[in-house]
Amino acid sequence: MKMLRIKSIVIVAAIAALTGFACTASTVQEAYELRLGGNADAALVMLEQAVATEPDNAAAWYELARTKAHIGLGNPRTIMESMAESLEAAKKAAELDPNNLIYAIYKAKSCGTDAYIALHQDGANVKEKVMKYLSAYEHVLELKPDYHEAKLSLVEYLKSLPPEKGGDPDQAEQYTQELEKADAVLGAQAREMMMPEGADLVAFWQKVLENNPNNADVLERLGKACFYEDKAEQGINYLKQAIQLDVGKNILHLDIARYYLYQAMQDKEKLTELAPKMDEAFIAYINSKPTPVHSMLAYTKFGMGRIKSHMGDMENANALREEATALDPNYSQASGIPDQNLFIPPDQIPHGFVYFTRPF
Repeated sequence: MKMLRIKSIVIVAAIAALTGFACTASTVQEAYELRLGGNADAALVMLEQAVATEPDNAAAWYELARTKAHIGLGNPRTIMESMAESLEAAKKAAELDPNNLIYAIYKAKSCGTDAYIALHQDGANVKEKVMKYLSAYEHVLELKPDYHEAKLSLVEYLKSLPPEKGGDPDQAEQYTQELEKADAVLGAQAREMMMPEGADLVAFWQKVLENNPNNADVLERLGKACFYEDKAEQGINYLKQAIQLDVGKNILHLDIARYYLYQAMQDKEKLTELAPKMDEAFIAYINSKPTPVHSMLAYTKFGMGRIKSHMGDMENANALREEATALDPNYSQASGIPDQNLFIPPDQIPHGFVYFTRPF
């Protein structure tokens, strides 16, 4: 498998040298399809040659940013370097085409990752990076005032951080009120983040569900609120209802597996009891026919292999890891589920909201 990867990279490089590699929309699409097919390394070679040949091609810089992030998640030893390079590529795409909403959103997401890392390292430049993140999402709202996910992202950081690190609860409250007027569910998500510590989040979301019955998004948030209060059975029931209403929420099977994983990490004596439940959730996700097939199946099999390893079943653990590597050598090794916007087509506007401050 490693030899095949090397050969594919060499072939791409050779073609680039022979043709001068004129960067077109088809080049970016081809690189994207290579990456989703489990060949991110070959896609990286193609895109690096593309931006070297046509440094003003914003689309190539954008896809390069996503490819760098993809590879970074799969290589923990070099993830910081990869994410820094991804951020610079994202900035370049947004600089070259400042009115492009897709590039503006991805730049903001990348700035968010950079700020998140700085916050955990507690460096001297934390506030500077947080302010760049906030500014990036404010620019998104200038381009599209009804891009509600931007306001939700702003609320999270403005409310959770102290002023010396860029927080501003008054501004967070203003965005929350605007969201409540614009979208019932996103407004509720914002209001939840504004609630004081110790508030009954389950009761809050049950009330939201009463006003929005059979809403898969509300059921998801209600289920995850149950997780925070260790009401696992109740939470899983709500998440399964959400999946039944919206098959596109099949990724919630992975959240169920992760909930049990975190429980086992807190108390290793529970691993034997919880391992079958994790396996059940992982298998349910596999049976739901996830997309993109290579990357998400590989991430899932890696997760299954990690559990087998902790259980001492090294034969099955190694087999699962080999399966994961065969699907995508750069599969994510992070505990969190990869942001699905990493895999959408290059011309599609990213949607959805991923928390930085909480696991679910």
